[in-house]
Amino acid sequence: MCPGVGKTYRMLQEGHAAVAVGRDVTVGLLETHGRADIKALAEGLEVTPLRDITYRDITMQELDVAGVLARRPALCLIDELAHTNVPGSKHKKRSDDIEDILAEGIDVISTVNVQHLESLNDSIAELSGVRQRETVPDNVLDQADEVVIVDLTAVALIDRLRAGKVYPMDRVAAALNNFFKIENLTTLREIALREVAEEVETKRLNYEPTIRYGTREDLVVADAPAAVNENLLALVKPQAEASRLVRRAWRTARRYGTKLTLLWVKQPNGKLTDEETGILHNLLELSTLLGVQLLIKESDNLFEKTVEVAHEHNITYILMGVPSEPRGLKRFRKPLSQRLVHALPGVDIRMIAPRMQKNVGASAAAPADGNGETKAKRGKTGATATKPTAKPDDAVRRILLPFAGSAIPRRSFDAAVRLAKAENATIMPAFLAIVPVQMALDMPLREQGSEGMLLLEAIEQRALAQGARVDTRISRGRTYRRALQNLLTEEAFDRVIISADDLTPDTRTADMNWLCTQIDAEVLVLKTASTDTRTVTA
Repeated sequence: MCPGVGKTYRMLQEGHAAVAVGRDVTVGLLETHGRADIKALAEGLEVTPLRDITYRDITMQELDVAGVLARRPALCLIDELAHTNVPGSKHKKRSDDIEDILAEGIDVISTVNVQHLESLNDSIAELSGVRQRETVPDNVLDQADEVVIVDLTAVALIDRLRAGKVYPMDRVAAALNNFFKIENLTTLREIALREVAEEVETKRLNYEPTIRYGTREDLVVADAPAAVNENLLALVKPQAEASRLVRRAWRTARRYGTKLTLLWVKQPNGKLTDEETGILHNLLELSTLLGVQLLIKESDNLFEKTVEVAHEHNITYILMGVPSEPRGLKRFRKPLSQRLVHALPGVDIRMIAPRMQKNVGASAAAPADGNGETKAKRGKTGATATKPTAKPDDAVRRILLPFAGSAIPRRSFDAAVRLAKAENATIMPAFLAIVPVQMALDMPLREQGSEGMLLLEAIEQRALAQGARVDTRISRGRTYRRALQNLLTEEAFDRVIISADDLTPDTRTADMNWLCTQIDAEVLVLKTASTDTRTVTA
């Protein structure tokens, strides 16, 4: 569940139980955190020595994968699954080290806190105010033969904390005033229980038993109730919060292991602004990247069209944004969510609240709607963009922050935040998906898209916490330059902040020339010093 509930203690108990029945067990890595009861319980278990790694003149210890493989136990105990390895290790994450060990036929028992799961990282950060920098992909749970939850009530955990059984006494007061609040712990417990329940249900549905005719087992399996599959529908429209709504819906669908459909009900003869056109293009890119269907239906009645699509696609779960305050006669009409509940019995309705920007003054809190901004239409094929028409001094400026990997240099992010706050501008982080030549350009890139979505979430949350406005984007292409060019042909930006590390060494000179001569915006190319390894990651 979280630190102090007894995960490591339970892992060691499992190790002793395995030894008792004759299995060959070794401890690959154990984090005691100075806890006497953990040290005492580890006695009697063989320990594989750790590997020394020197980084910045400091010697640290990590799991010795080669040592474990050479030892070849039947079972290896490895603590803290979500740990990020010291630079210089073979793999970035300890979970990848464990994959190597599993591939050699060695069983592994490990530990992880629920807040370290990627899909839950964002929501738990909003709950607790603390973002966990070390995460592990959700599919690790899918691959596990068994998931055991180590449960402890919030009151019991706080009692352990106060007794000095979790952290040293000098850290207890700070922990109680921050992460270890009873409301946080209660919610974390509920999330952990729900996560394991969903995992068990998924495994039950995917279980294919060998039927032994004439026995009781086949009758029990045959009589087991089949679960009802969830079908998710997300209501979107070309507005700034659309991308976040899609990301939240996508994570929910991934957790349920089910289909997600996006629906935009377009007003007949309705015309989109330049900003809305850019957001719609971004939605199309995002849905294609994630392999999600985006339905565009024309109707002047959002309620009726939503009900019609829900019936056509057997929808069981609808996600939607929070509507704006009704005006005029609309104030006397029932909200859309309430009408959908009555019209679609058995369908759950979930409203996704907008992420709040930190209050840093009236000017920074103004909505990033781009009012007053006029952009010239850009050609689809030309690399040279037409300069946007002059904007009023109070128009919202747009700072593009493109990236193509699973992290961006902290210096680039900090520069974007400083400029955005100084100029009352909107930061527009853009994930550039690089499509391999052997794939069609419009093919889904789910694994690459998953990394991009998580990093967009992290950037968005960090920027909002520092008082900056954010509006995310997606683009794709065969190369970094082509993906960026495709984005620039759709929308105009005032500044573009480029990390030099993203530019391919073989084409860096040509890319720099293109950036300086063909992009109609201020271009800031930042080269991070080799000693500065700070990054923003998911």
